[in-house]
Amino acid sequence: MKKSNVTTEHKSKNGIDSTDNGLMRKNISNLDLMKLMGYGWNLGNQMEQSNYSGKMTTIEQCETSAGNPEATQKTFDGLKSYGVNTVRIPVAWSNFMSQDGKYTINKELFDRVETIVNYALNDEMYVIINIHWDGGWWGMFGAEEYDAKETPIRDEAWKKYISIWTQISERFKEYSDHLIFEGANEEISGRLNDNYKDPNTAQQNQTGKLGKKDPETEKIDATEIYEMANAINQKFVDIVRASGGNNAYRHLLIPGTGNESCVIEGNESETYVQNGTIDDRWKLPNDPAEKATGVKKMSVSVHYYDPVDYGLSATSTASYGYRDKWGVDYTDANGKTYKGQDDYDFMDNMLGKLKKFTDQGYGIILGECGVVKGYKDNIPDFMTYLFTQSKKLGMTPVWWDEGHYYNRGDGYFAYDDVGQVYAKLTGSKPNIPASAELVYTGIKTVPAEKNENPKVVATWNGEFLRHTNGDTAEILKKERPDSFDANNNGIGVTKSLIDGSGNVTDGDVAKSNYDKIFGKWWEKTEFWTPDTHYGWTNSTTGVNGEAPDNLIAEIDREYWNVHLNYDWSKLEKPCIRVTAADDPISQSLDLQIGYLSSWTEDDLNEEVQGKLKLEEYIEKQTSKDPNFTMTEQEKQDMIAKEGAKQVKKNKKKGAVVGKTTGEIRFDVDYDQGVGLFWKGKSITIDKSKLTGGYPWLWVTTNTYTGASIVKIEICDAAYNADGTKFVESDNQ
Repeated sequence: MKKSNVTTEHKSKNGIDSTDNGLMRKNISNLDLMKLMGYGWNLGNQMEQSNYSGKMTTIEQCETSAGNPEATQKTFDGLKSYGVNTVRIPVAWSNFMSQDGKYTINKELFDRVETIVNYALNDEMYVIINIHWDGGWWGMFGAEEYDAKETPIRDEAWKKYISIWTQISERFKEYSDHLIFEGANEEISGRLNDNYKDPNTAQQNQTGKLGKKDPETEKIDATEIYEMANAINQKFVDIVRASGGNNAYRHLLIPGTGNESCVIEGNESETYVQNGTIDDRWKLPNDPAEKATGVKKMSVSVHYYDPVDYGLSATSTASYGYRDKWGVDYTDANGKTYKGQDDYDFMDNMLGKLKKFTDQGYGIILGECGVVKGYKDNIPDFMTYLFTQSKKLGMTPVWWDEGHYYNRGDGYFAYDDVGQVYAKLTGSKPNIPASAELVYTGIKTVPAEKNENPKVVATWNGEFLRHTNGDTAEILKKERPDSFDANNNGIGVTKSLIDGSGNVTDGDVAKSNYDKIFGKWWEKTEFWTPDTHYGWTNSTTGVNGEAPDNLIAEIDREYWNVHLNYDWSKLEKPCIRVTAADDPISQSLDLQIGYLSSWTEDDLNEEVQGKLKLEEYIEKQTSKDPNFTMTEQEKQDMIAKEGAKQVKKNKKKGAVVGKTTGEIRFDVDYDQGVGLFWKGKSITIDKSKLTGGYPWLWVTTNTYTGASIVKIEICDAAYNADGTKFVESDNQ
């Protein structure tokens, strides 16, 4: 049972570097597997970043579109040093797939996913891959309509699902039992009735026909949803087992069902009522592997973010409530009291319901669990108890992370107290770089300048619109008829950008400067194009009346960001100040600040690409043999050979400019209900990271309705507002 899956490095049948030896231990049951899988982590917001718009042209763009760097071996080596032994890699396969009815997955996407899988396998981790939302096409299963070719929409859904899993099964069937397939994410539930016509709004619209209305309650009986979920899960098992090879015995993860996720216990929605995965209407598939081996080879997948007002809610305006503490006695701002023991009892009760499956010999994987926002209190306590109780009950917990908790580029948990939970539970000693910038959950402050009244050199005022309701949409249509589009998922509308002297930008000049300077960068490195941006403005005068183009503010609807590019060398001590308008929506801003490197044409530079490959090779060899060395001639030969090879690949992918890298530094709420962490503060900017680059400020409402109005000021904290030199004694 403890035999290693690692052997000498070789090429997989698909030409991917691998150390996996293909060992399939046929007689390991899922309950035994849970003991080996330990504690897990999700590579969230990376390979599942959806390209339903079709505007991203490269896999790299998809992988990095949420601000996460490309995954490397270092990403997984760092996780392993904390004792993480299972990694879930969510995947959106439709991003690069033929639309000819065959649904052929792009080879480069397959290669990239397989490469990342092998990063984890090299560390002897267990790896889960799935179909993850994938553009929201799942609503096709609930449709009874026909497409333009008079083909039943539901039939097309089956065709696509079968094609995807047939391809995945064939691609990975040589791999060991350290690789696990998961049939879906959170889609086999009420999302089967999502709006299949517009994936962009799928989670807000119900157009499917599954379920019958109860004339007495006016609610939808979810029996048909359960029946469809069961049919999909059975098809998943049938496809994988029929593919042969190691897939005949591979461990399979069967997605549960719930209101909008694979929850343990469901809840009532406006559309239907159901009881989640524990409902007797949800059935595990028949599995020929169990008959062949005498042991169960399927596990049940559920997600755990309970209580949702703690685990999922980001702001006090969330429809399902908000709380920032867990497991302690306290009274919130509204006078509601909480008993800490109730939280522990609730978790025990919920996890205990899953005993229904473990008693039958099925494993349980909490494929996603945790607290989405790391600035809340008591997260280490929540995490420790959840992980400990899960293991006691024979389950494997897999923490959800969108790039929030773990620094994927440098290989350490930026939220150090979360990383230390893994280390303590596993007895591991993490490799934390000396340069690591560690933060902690429950953070109540952000790095603020002592100069409370710094010199303002530029000001940006703007509106951010996300998931508008009808009333808000009508108002904004009247106010911004030239810019507002109610059909877009998110829109930013710039009101003005002015310099320190109060000079308002000329719109024509702004557009010209955008096209000339910043537009080219976006067009070439990201999937956004100029027509997806709103409210472009550019300062025509800048600091001390110097030449234009030294300040650019940009907003985009896709991720409702503000990007600020400035000549930071002119500032001794740069900082920014964010002020939200005095209304509930604006005051619930979820703010992040990070740094984005400048773009170059390095993707087509053989020397640069060769050196990158050399660094990767040396790092990999050194990890195996600390005494590994290369001669200078060997290094130069590798640079030339590998550089030419990589540039050829990049050209084939359509590369024009180099990749960008980013780092999210702070992530804390502005919300009145959780401390106003940002209010009235000038936030220090790390000038060393701005040399030749772009600081990236990310502002989002997270309220899913209405517009947030904010003011962003770029300041120089070395000077007072009147221009005099600031010294600390000024503020004493």
